[in-house]
Amino acid sequence: MGFMRSAFKMVPDPTCIVFLLASFLPEVVAQNHTNITGSAAISDAERVGFEWGSAKRDTSSLHQTCILTMLSCTYHVIHLNIFGPQDTINTGYKRKLKWMLVTLCAPEIICSIALRQWQESRQTVKDMAARDRQIRDRSKTNAVAKVIALVQTGWLICQCVIRAANGLPISQLEIATVAFAACTFVASGFWFHKPLSVASWTPVHYEGALPYSWTPRSKGSLAREAAQRVKMTTRMVKRGCQKSMFFNLVFPFFCFSSIFSVIHLLAWNFNFATPREQLMWRICCLTTTLAPFMIAGSLQLASIWDPAAPGASTQKVAAPEFAALVILCYFTSLLAYFMARLDLMFQIFYCLRSMPVGIYSSSMSWINYIPHA
Repeated sequence: MGFMRSAFKMVPDPTCIVFLLASFLPEVVAQNHTNITGSAAISDAERVGFEWGSAKRDTSSLHQTCILTMLSCTYHVIHLNIFGPQDTINTGYKRKLKWMLVTLCAPEIICSIALRQWQESRQTVKDMAARDRQIRDRSKTNAVAKVIALVQTGWLICQCVIRAANGLPISQLEIATVAFAACTFVASGFWFHKPLSVASWTPVHYEGALPYSWTPRSKGSLAREAAQRVKMTTRMVKRGCQKSMFFNLVFPFFCFSSIFSVIHLLAWNFNFATPREQLMWRICCLTTTLAPFMIAGSLQLASIWDPAAPGASTQKVAAPEFAALVILCYFTSLLAYFMARLDLMFQIFYCLRSMPVGIYSSSMSWINYIPHA
């Protein structure tokens, strides 16, 4: 159908979104360099702990901004598939809540799923016959509403850019929220034209299909007739299976995981309370950045290992030492990745107990006059 083809051509390139989000990296890196070279270590007198009840920026407002941004990202980015015949409204709510929790814990999963669905839709949409009006009518939102949601999500990113430009410190919690928002921005780009919260389905009729009635004499020609009448279905399945699951879903997942972790590296030279905390942050960031590629490499190596089959004329690599090495690399990288992610999740809140004194300073009161949510 013409609308869907043109619509997917208009999908914002998620790569451009990533570059846009990364445009503030020089400012943040410059700020980090200034902070680390200006004072190798900040004394206790120049640090501040939890601060509550301030009329300006304080710990509560920082928590509120970051947590609400994550919840807003999570709620607006989830585009569930169409409900099944047996699904109820409560089923839809439970499914929404489940995927919101998944997104909060691992936003790279949503990016991978959105990418996979975007690829499949571009491959199979040519065979659909639904009208554009029918598709638009099913969605519970439109492009304008999605853009507004993206602008609301990007408000914290704008604040971080301005703080970096003014030489003000940025908290680790804000950096983690920016990384989270970046993943949801990418997923929103892939799902930009996917209908939201569709509760009913539209049958797609193939004009070339002919009615068929079963009779006792039809058994002999069952295979031939069935093969002729499902030609379109086999063609669609063939298109969708041109690439392996590894390159369609697994490898993109690990790439998104690394991108999510790379953004945390912006806090490489942030002023931590102790050198040990800074070292742990660096180690965890590097681990979560490199471990996904180690896991992906292990999976690829495992694909070429297979025990010798009896009577087989050819066989893949079957050395026990090779198998043990691959398994060890896989589970070690997987364990290191999860431990590092958990440590980062702990540190982004733990670091707030002792922050540079300028963390709650604001020299940009004019920004509050810009409309935002």
